[in-house]
Amino acid sequence: GKSAIFTRDPAYVVGTTLVVGRLGQQQRVYESESMRQIGQGRPTLDLTGEPGAVTEGGDIIFIGGKKLAVGIGQRTTAAGLEKLRQAFPDYEFIAVPHADLHLDVLFTMVGEKKCLADLSQLPEAFVTYLRNDGFTVIEADPAEQPTLGCNVVCVGDNKVIAVKENAATNQRLRE
Repeated sequence: GKSAIFTRDPAYVVGTTLVVGRLGQQQRVYESESMRQIGQGRPTLDLTGEPGAVTEGGDIIFIGGKKLAVGIGQRTTAAGLEKLRQAFPDYEFIAVPHADLHLDVLFTMVGEKKCLADLSQLPEAFVTYLRNDGFTVIEADPAEQPTLGCNVVCVGDNKVIAVKENAATNQRLRE
């Protein structure tokens, strides 16, 4: 199916370790199997055999140093987050509860200590954490959530690829 093109979901890297996640939908199991094969001979954490410990890469966002924001919502579970905390005790994993498919449709890093966020959908405590930690938070236009205004691809510090239809959010990024 089409989902296989989204390689960010079945696997991601923490430090130098490939994490192969247990995906939230049964029909996507083959994607994790493929990633496990790719990881052979490399440091790998395989979570596919952990019932209930679901993690999908769209919910895992590095925010700098050894800090990661982990969305807890429709796909990634609290049990999955706990497995990450156990496996990587030197890292800080910040739980970000949300109601969307993945955290990356609500929050994306666009530069060092700079992020794009849909403030209408994120917990106030998370946004406060970011600001207290010195982040510049650019507010995405909530009206552009249906066209995934926050789901941009950062290709360099303060340089992103964005959907042109999200004009208001794109203007905020330019400012």
